[in-house]
Amino acid sequence: MPHFLRLHTRRWLRRGQPGVFCLPAIRRFHGEAAPLLAGAGMLRLLGVQVDGRPIGCLYALRLHGRVHYYGGGFDPDWSRYSPGMLLLEQAITTAMADGDREFDFLRGTEPYKFRWGAVARVNQRLLLPFSPTGAWWAARLAALGPLWTVGTSHARAPLPHPGT
Repeated sequence: MPHFLRLHTRRWLRRGQPGVFCLPAIRRFHGEAAPLLAGAGMLRLLGVQVDGRPIGCLYALRLHGRVHYYGGGFDPDWSRYSPGMLLLEQAITTAMADGDREFDFLRGTEPYKFRWGAVARVNQRLLLPFSPTGAWWAARLAALGPLWTVGTSHARAPLPHPGT
């Protein structure tokens, strides 16, 4: 996990942005969660090295036949060799070999996701206040079935399997 966090941060700092793992509390959370996720068989942490030096890492979670691509990082000095794309290829190939049905790129509709066969989907959620009133509304709305009010786009790719 330390290589992933370092490479992710380095890549985003080169772009003038902090990246999603910039806060110490977020780094600590993922550092503590990774061994637990690995122990449960849910963590997919892939890396690529050159002469023993990590130049790229991919962080994904696997659950119920889906692999959720959480993030990637690479050494910007090696960007012309596309270590992130190499890692995505390995992650998708591994997911297919493991019998997973879907590779979820999660939030965002960046063009590279569609080059891997992803299709856009909309996640929707209902935001309620954390209060007795919010709990009352949540109980009543749950009885109505799915109710969606806020949407964000993301991309998912169904995975082909031999004989299907």
